[in-house]
Amino acid sequence: LRMARRKCSTRALKRKAWVACSRYVRSRAADSHGMVNCFTCGQLLHWKATQASHAIPGRHNRVLFDLELIRPCCYRCNVPLRGQLHLFAARLIKENGLAWWERKEFESRGTLKLTRSDYEELIRRFSV
Repeated sequence: LRMARRKCSTRALKRKAWVACSRYVRSRAADSHGMVNCFTCGQLLHWKATQASHAIPGRHNRVLFDLELIRPCCYRCNVPLRGQLHLFAARLIKENGLAWWERKEFESRGTLKLTRSDYEELIRRFSV
């Protein structure tokens, strides 16, 4: 007989989804040698030595899994320098335009309720 597995809590699923998303963002940006530049300072690092940083701070669902707002970043820029958001935002505005940035900022103020199945789908999507 197979024992029934206990379901993960929604909080645990959110954490697993974030770990998968972070890995996806960082590895996707790497070159064939696994190297990636920090989005804010440009330092060249192996993708496993980087972090996934957000252009708009917050751990809420509206920005947490938005791939347009997440880039690989070195520890120094992401943690002690708190993301260097002025540089981060400036680069994204240069890439996508001011209207795009203003829309993203506006959307980030809203709420987004994710279900267990939403988190499970995110885990599948990012675990490629």
